[in-house]
Amino acid sequence: MQKIEYGFLFKQAVYDGNRCKNTTLNFSEASISGFLYGDAIIGATIVLIILPVMLQILFLSTQNLEMSYHRDQIEQDVVAFIEEGKSAYDSGNMPKVGVAKSHFSSSTTSTEYILTEEPIEVNGIFISRYTVQAVEFGKTVYEVSTYLGAPLE
Repeated sequence: MQKIEYGFLFKQAVYDGNRCKNTTLNFSEASISGFLYGDAIIGATIVLIILPVMLQILFLSTQNLEMSYHRDQIEQDVVAFIEEGKSAYDSGNMPKVGVAKSHFSSSTTSTEYILTEEPIEVNGIFISRYTVQAVEFGKTVYEVSTYLGAPLE
């Protein structure tokens, strides 16, 4: 009985003149010390197909996570500006208006926050509408507004 090493026991058709006889290959020391090229090709193919897919998934996940953090930072800034304006109005002062920068010291984006306050009339009563807009590259990406009534006493 022949010992099978490194994979399959191959059969090879050997032509001897006009007839073909089927013989089992004998694995010599030279063929046993090598490896099967088919296994290497299949392994390389799997790596070449799966590796780019995995790297693409990793890249897209990282990109989505970065975008989520950026949007969360904008939302936190807008809510903070709204709350600061409400607090200032409640204490008897006018809320801050104009252009403001992010509260985050590590912010490297070009997001500007435009703070506006305009008086409006609702059913004969004058109240203020306080609006905070987050603007990136000339486009409004986020906007929140609130109505400021008479200060509480």
